[in-house]
Formats: sequence, structure tokens, C-alpha cells
Amino acid sequence: MLLVAAFQLPLLAQPGSGTKARVVDLAKTYQVDAVNGSAMVGSIYPGIQAITDRFPAWSAHWLAFGGDSASLQQASLISCAWNDAVLRAGKFLSAQGIAEVEFLLPPGAFRVDQPLLLMPGSFRGNGGTTTLEVDPANWNGQPGEAFLHFAPWGTSAMDGRTLRLENVECIAAAPVAGAFVPADGLRIEAPNGTIRLDRITVRNFRGTGIALMGASQTEARHMELQANGTGMALMGCTGQHRFVHITGNDNGERFRVGPWGAMASNCRIHGEDIALAAGRISGTRASADRLIVSDGPVNAEFDRVYLEVGRVVPTTLCQASNSTEGSFIRATNVHVQGDLRRLLRDATRARSYFRANAADPGTFGFCWTPGQPTGELPMDCGNAPEDNERSAQDDPGVAKSAEAPTIGEPTGGTMTNLAWGFNGSGLFSITHGNDTALHRIIGEMTPEVLRFPGGTLANFTHPTGLGYGMRASELATVEGTSVYNNVYAMYSDEQAEINAGIITRNYLQDVIDLALATNRKVLFVANLYSGTVQEMMTSLNNLANAGVQLVGVELGNESHLRAYDSRFGGHANYLAVAAPYAQAITNAYPDLPIGLNGYPPGVLKGLGPGGTQRAHDWNVAVSSAAFGDAVVIHCYSRPDSCNQASTLPNFACGADFSRVYAREKLDQALNELSAIGNRSIWITEWNIDGDYSHYGNSIAQSLFCADMAFTMAEHPKVTVSTMHNLLSMDAGYNVIKKIWQGYTPQINYYTSRLLAPLFRSGNAVQSCALNGVQGLRAMAFLAPDQQTQHLYVINRSGSAMNLAGFVGTALNVAVETLGGGDLAAGTGANAAIPNGNVSTTVQLVADIHDVQLPAYGIVHLSWATAPAGSAPIWTTSFTGQEDCRLVATTGTDVVQSNPGRCAVIGGGKLVTNPSSSFPASFQVGRIVLEGTTFQGTTTGKWLNARARFGTGGQIMDPVTGQVLATVQEGQYYPELVLDYTQPVALNSVIGKPNGGNATAAMTMKGMRLYSSAQ
Repeated sequence: MLLVAAFQLPLLAQPGSGTKARVVDLAKTYQVDAVNGSAMVGSIYPGIQAITDRFPAWSAHWLAFGGDSASLQQASLISCAWNDAVLRAGKFLSAQGIAEVEFLLPPGAFRVDQPLLLMPGSFRGNGGTTTLEVDPANWNGQPGEAFLHFAPWGTSAMDGRTLRLENVECIAAAPVAGAFVPADGLRIEAPNGTIRLDRITVRNFRGTGIALMGASQTEARHMELQANGTGMALMGCTGQHRFVHITGNDNGERFRVGPWGAMASNCRIHGEDIALAAGRISGTRASADRLIVSDGPVNAEFDRVYLEVGRVVPTTLCQASNSTEGSFIRATNVHVQGDLRRLLRDATRARSYFRANAADPGTFGFCWTPGQPTGELPMDCGNAPEDNERSAQDDPGVAKSAEAPTIGEPTGGTMTNLAWGFNGSGLFSITHGNDTALHRIIGEMTPEVLRFPGGTLANFTHPTGLGYGMRASELATVEGTSVYNNVYAMYSDEQAEINAGIITRNYLQDVIDLALATNRKVLFVANLYSGTVQEMMTSLNNLANAGVQLVGVELGNESHLRAYDSRFGGHANYLAVAAPYAQAITNAYPDLPIGLNGYPPGVLKGLGPGGTQRAHDWNVAVSSAAFGDAVVIHCYSRPDSCNQASTLPNFACGADFSRVYAREKLDQALNELSAIGNRSIWITEWNIDGDYSHYGNSIAQSLFCADMAFTMAEHPKVTVSTMHNLLSMDAGYNVIKKIWQGYTPQINYYTSRLLAPLFRSGNAVQSCALNGVQGLRAMAFLAPDQQTQHLYVINRSGSAMNLAGFVGTALNVAVETLGGGDLAAGTGANAAIPNGNVSTTVQLVADIHDVQLPAYGIVHLSWATAPAGSAPIWTTSFTGQEDCRLVATTGTDVVQSNPGRCAVIGGGKLVTNPSSSFPASFQVGRIVLEGTTFQGTTTGKWLNARARFGTGGQIMDPVTGQVLATVQEGQYYPELVLDYTQPVALNSVIGKPNGGNATAAMTMKGMRLYSSAQ
């Protein structure tokens, strides 16, 4: 089995002047040819030692990640040689003067029993085609892996680099009973990377033949895609992608375009000489060979498309879903042999587009843009408008509640002035304080606080000695406890590095270097279990004298644990031990806050009243002590009951457990602590605790952390928060992961960046009615200068929503989104998603009503607050069900009592008749008509009491004669602005006040009235 999820490659150097390629010839280096390449490596190199000597990188990787010696000996020679070459070559990418690696592949046919790794560089059949066929009887890959796929060396590995594949065939043989074969043929994760494919054949993969994720450029020529579920997938792509001479048949679809995690597709596809043949081999495929299927923005043009219809007639040639304004699909020189009528289906809008003559054998072309009316497609793309309906009543994706979604005025209070950051437990066992790459990634998250030494480690750390200064004799006092297990491995590794001369100083200097370089404050944890008052003061003095800002001192770490009973025993003994430490701090640094170890309230551990007495007594004692400023607790959600039979139910169970923990249990615990006394509350460790393969590095964890942040921000006594843990070597609950010389973000790197504005001092609290929507949790506040409005929304509903029903006006909204449609997706591998790719997306949305909320995720919206007088005084989006009532979204409803003078209102639009009239009473300087089309511009027809048509489509003020706008019949106007030179009296918003037969024929989607002109 090929296990690659934890393998790490050194940082990839970017090519520069004077660089050269490194050539690896598999035939010469490993003596692989068509005769011996499919043979078991154990038959060529007898004994495991001979195999490990010949393939050192692959053997070490195999054995380190759970493979056994017997299985390794049964692997094919081509699998061992290929993967050993890639793993060994990786180190040369960071060597000076090496631009890329070129792999020469032996010609011939090979049966392959392992997934084959790819990397930046070139792979090409040398002297002929290299045919790679899945060996279904001996296939030893893992579910979710592709046949050939890019090794998981971090999403930055392809940044600015190129991967070439030439003269290669990939074939999936039919699976045998009880075995599986890879779903995908070729999978490359290449954010900001270039892919070049030439003379490539991919056959019989039930998933995707070739999947390219995040690529910024593709050049593909002479490709055969045969009988794959999807021929070519471009997910989350950017830039230009060109495909020339693509043949094959019986793919479910030839091209698929869509998002990659939270990364929407934003690329342009150009295809030439695209030959499709539907139903020629299999008459039972679920869907015959389509040209393109898209989800989200799509920009695709094709020239010379040939479709031969066989036993299965395609239901449609193209399909588009969730397309946005500016999207298009264009095809020229299309030739269809056989019966095909429907050219395109817009699935989101339920619209279909057909050929005028389905049996016409001649060539034709077509062009589609979103929002076109159903029917025959034109040859040229026009500017048909996107149909943005804003009907909260008709659209099931609109966030609805009993109360309209609104943001209230500031309540007069401010949100918690929360010093937030990260626990750095074990940080300097992994990295060092002057690592500039670490400085950069910490700066991107903008934490205020770094906790040092952090965690259990703090009870054994000394400012003398090397590293953390741990001592074996002190660890022995807790042997047999979980505390010992937690820290002993770190001690052993530290001693080995000290003996090897790797560690040469105390890590106190590292935290000084890191804090000064990043301008972060330090929360220092004093060693009360095995340290002295003098040692604590030495550490504090060194930090202060170096210029490090201190946010406070914790006196011990989790002193209530039974493992420390020999030193503390109970709250009385703990306070007696802590008193001299507190006095020393107060004498030297009288303004430095001191945190006393509290006891997590029993509700956080699911304990009943009998189990909370020790916690209650402990917290009462420390809250009423004669010294100290804060009570310190740690909070870990432990979904121990989530042991489902498969991974996805575990995610759902764990996510729900953690939702209750973060929203309800933490709230109860903080209320309990707040009621005991006036001390501040520091939460210096918090996260999910348990099997991280179930919940870690996923949207499920991100939602938990957002909920925890919301709850802490709602409690004014919580003044310090440090998430556990900043850094680790693996993909767990940590915020970032160490990968050799660099770092890769985990899901909560993005969560932390997204939530940073929430913790700024002085934010003014506002109520938000979105909290009444099932599955949503919202938090609204004004920035301290009251110039920027913020709105956070957590969506756990499992359904995508939008804010079309939002009451009020918010324009030019900055929208940051973290999430997607899969609760288990993350920034990389976890137990459910082998290759997740979730990160924040940032966009500027013209109107808040168009904002989308993913099924699972966090969205941060911010916009400039409107200056005085610039907010609309009355708005409507025609969402009412009564044709005689204009339901106001700002202001009060406008009602027509005479039903003969009403209009047709429904589906988020109004259609007038010659007698439509809606009397009102406003003083306006500007009128904005949204989504308007005029069916006629006849002179004398009235729009409203202060606007009617003159000659040539001019809209005029009938009182002053001012020309307000000039329009054309049938033209769609997203926003038509009528600005008056001074405020005017408007006594009808549609037609003349008294009705009559003079109202202009028009369709309108919304209206805004302003008291003054722009």
C-alpha cells in the first residue's frame, strides 16, 4: 500500500539563472525494462535488505508508514523504481543550480500494483510509449488515491513550476472480485502551476481520467480519453487552458469545470479538434459523452467539435450550474452525426436550449450566456443579463426566519477586549525563534499573544540548562500518569539532540527572538511544580530586559490534576504554594496580571452535580484569594461517544457534539465562573480533543473554533484566549504544520485569519436577527471608529443559503468565506478526505443581497457604513404576495386600495399595466430603478409622478423639464438612476397618482428612494 499523507519534501526552490536539469533514466538507473518491470521486486532482489539497499527512499517510506516487509517484496519493479526515483529526486529541487528533474520512462507495457508519484519536472516515455496498466489482482493502493498523482508536498510545491507528462498510457483493467482499482487516472494538485500534456492516453477510470486542481495554465495536445466517468476535470483553475486534438469516446463528459474545495474556478478554456463519440462501446452508460459540465463561473470556447451519436443519445451536449454574470460557453464549427437536439441545459435556472433542426448534418455554432431565455441559441454571445431573483419567499436557499434578517443599532456595550493567540507547547523542539518563515506565517494571522513554555511542559521547564531544561528526576515523580506520557518523549528527544550537539542554548532565548521579531506579547507559564521563585523571576527579568511585552503570568499549569498531588493536593495547598510566586511578581512588576489555575467546571466534562463539587470548591477558593487577577481554565471538546462504523458519520457526530460544547456548555461554564467572583477568565488552552483523524484539519474543526470564539467574545470577563496548539509535525488540531524547512497552513490558520477582526478592542455590539435562522449563528458589530460594519455568519445547516432577504442596504461588501459543501473537507488529508483543499476566498460583492453562504462554513462580511443622508429612505424588492401592496424593505409599505390600478407582483419583480398606480408621499432627490426593462418608450407614458417619457426614449421630470435618463425599448438596465437637481415631491412611486391609461409598460425588480441626489 502506498501511504503518502505524511511524507514531506524539502521546500522547492524556484528556478533561477544558471539552473540545470537533473536527468533520471529509470532504465539505466534501475535496470527496468518491459521484460522485468512487471515482476515482483522480491524475485529480482532476494531478501528485504537487498530491496532496501536498492530502493532506499521508497523502502524507508513504505516501512515508516505501516507497510510490511512481505508486501514490499511483492511489489512490482516498476512501482519501486518509479517511486524511489521521485522520492530521492525531491531533495535536488532545493539544491542550488537545479531547475527541475527529468524522468525518462522505459518504453513497453507494465502491470502496476502501486500508485505512482509525480513531482514538478518532466516524465516522458523514452524511445516509445510507456503503457501503465493497473494490476487489479495485486492492487495495493488506498481508497481515494489516483493511479498517478502529485505527491502531497504542500500546495506551494507547484507554485510557479511546471509538470510535463509525455508519451504515456494509463489503463485501468476491470477489477477482480473483492478488490478495487483507483477511481482517477491522473490527479495533479497544482495551485499556480503549469501542466503540459502531450500524447497521453487515459482509459477506463470510473472517476476522472485527468484531474487538474488549482492549475494556472494547461497545454494539452494529442490526448485520448476513453471510457472514463469524466475525461478531463479542471477544478479551482485560473488562467488560460488550451486543449488541441482530443479524441476518444464513452466518457460521461469530456470536460468538467468547477470549484476545488472553497476555491471557485476562474479560468478560460479553449479547445480545438474535440472528437466525441457517445454510446459506441457501451449502451448502458448513465450519461453519454457531453462536451462540458460546469459548476460555477465558466468561460469556455471550442472550435471544430465532432460528435458521433451511437446507441446512447446524449441528453444534452453541455450543462451549466450556478453560473455567474460574465460566464459563457461558445462553440464554432460543430458537426453532429446522429440525433442530438438539446445543446445546453442551465440546471440552476431550469432552462434548456435546442438546435432548430436536430437532424441537420451541416456545421453550426452557438453561444450561451447565463439568463438567456429558453430557445434556440445565437451564433454570437450577447449581453443577456444574469437573472438575479431576490425572492425570499420563492427561493429555498434564502436565509429565512420569523423575523427579517436585520442588524440592530449598537447596544451601547463593547465586545470583550480579548487578547487572543496560540499556545506554543513544544514549539522550539520543532523550530527556532529566529526562523523568518515562522515569523511570516505568525504575522499573517496577527495573534496578540504567544504562550510559553505552554502546557504540561511548563511544569518541568527551567531557565537553566539546554532546551527546555527538563530533568529526568522530576519527570520520575509523575511516572505512571498521563502527564508522564505527555512529556517524556519530548524529554528523550531533547536529550538526544543535546548529546548530538544540536541544541546549544536554553529555549528562553528562542521565545525572546520570536516575540521581538513578530512584535507579539508573551503569556508566561511559571513552573510551580518543580521550579523555584528565583527561576521564575530569572525568566521574567530576561524577557522584560530584552524588551518583550508580557500579557501576564500563569502560576502553574493544570495544578488540579491528581498527578501533581504530591506538590499541591488541593486548592488550599495550591494557593499556599502560589503565594510567594505571586508576591515576587507583584513586588517586581506591580501591573503585571497574574492568573491562578482554576478547575474546568464539571459541565465541560459532562459531569453531574456530584462530580462538580471539587471544581466548584477549587474555583471559589482561587476567585476569593488575596492575590491574583484571573482564573485560568482549559477547555477541550471530547466527542468520546462518536465511534461510528465509518468516518463520515464520525465527522457528523463530532461536529454536533462540539457545536453543543462550544455554544451551550462553554456558555454555562463561563456563567458559573462569572457568578463566583470578579476575576477575569483566561482560557489558555482550548480545542477538540480526541482522534484527530476524525475531526482534525476539517471544516468541522473550523466551525467549532468559530463557535468557541463567538462564545468567548460574548463574555466580557474572558480577557485572554490561546488556542492549543500553534505548531506540530503532523496534521492534527494544530494551526500550522512543519514541513522540513517550511510550514503549511492547517484549517485553523485560515480560521484564525478570518476571525482576527473579531478580537479588536472597542468593537460595538449589535443584535442580529440572522440568529433566528435554523442552522445559522451570527455576530454583528461596528468597528471602533464606526466607519466599518462587520457581520460574521456561521452556517452549520448543511444547506447553502444567501442573504437575498436581508433588510437594509449594504453595497461593495468585502466577503471572506471559509467552507464548502463537505463538513469533512480540510486543507489536506484526513480520514474522510484524502486530498482536501479548503482555504479562504475573498471577493467584493456589489450588494449584500447577493452574498452566498456555503452549506458548512464561516463568512465574514464588512462594508463602509453609509455617511449621513446617503442611506435610502425607502426600498422594495417586490417580494410581496399581494399585487396591491409594495412591501417595503426600508420604510413602510405602499398600498393601492383600487385593485384595478395594481400591478402583477411575484417572483421578485413587478410588471405594470396601463393603469398601474401606487400613491405615496416622499421628498426625493434620487430614484434608483433596479433590474428594469421597458417594453415601450411611448411619449407621454409615466414611470412615476415625477418621471415620464419624452421623445427618443428620454425620461423627463414633467415639472421642470429636466432630462433624467435616455433608454431604449427592450434593453435591460441593472440600475437606472434618476437624479434630480433638488429634492422634489413624489406622490406616486409607480404611475400617476390618479391612474388612467398612461403608465409605461415596464418590468422592474426593485426600487430605492433617496432624500438627496448623488
